[in-house]
Amino acid sequence: MCSYLIPLAIALAGALAGCSKSDMPASQPESKPVEATQSESSKPVLDACALLTNEEIASVQSEEVKETKKLEESEGGLIVSVCQFSLPTPGNSIILRLVQRDGSEGRDPRQGWNEAFAPEKMQNPKETGRKKIALPEKIPDLGDEAYWRGNSKSGALYVLKGNAYLRLALIDSRDKESAIKKCSALAAMALKRL
Repeated sequence: MCSYLIPLAIALAGALAGCSKSDMPASQPESKPVEATQSESSKPVLDACALLTNEEIASVQSEEVKETKKLEESEGGLIVSVCQFSLPTPGNSIILRLVQRDGSEGRDPRQGWNEAFAPEKMQNPKETGRKKIALPEKIPDLGDEAYWRGNSKSGALYVLKGNAYLRLALIDSRDKESAIKKCSALAAMALKRL
């Protein structure tokens, strides 16, 4: 039991940390800047916990949600809403982050998205210490743009839609193909409410 608590605490601490440029994935070279429309910038701020129902999560994870925790913060003209859906099996728990503009004068989330996905950043993987950070994998047919970013131990799905983006992660995403499939299914459900 204790062996689950330390990695879970570390993953939760990282997920609940503020949204930063380093948390955003880089892009595929064919990525193009995405323009926001006026109506998108004036949408009301949404709560990340309201984007998925317990039934939808159970349909993907085969377990009922045990507890939901939310955190919301405003930083640099952005509202970051984070929701942790805790499940009985800790590794199946989900963390959903929603980044939106903070009011009509707030920073455009697409600006940060476009900077993170700039083609020049996709030419060479970054090196940090001893290992390379893998380039993100483009996920087709999800939102305006979607990418999986991860390594052999963890990963997350980033999805842009309208004037906001999501980051969806499973606490245990070592099985990359399964994690991508589950996160994509959950993201498709969440995008209906975005």
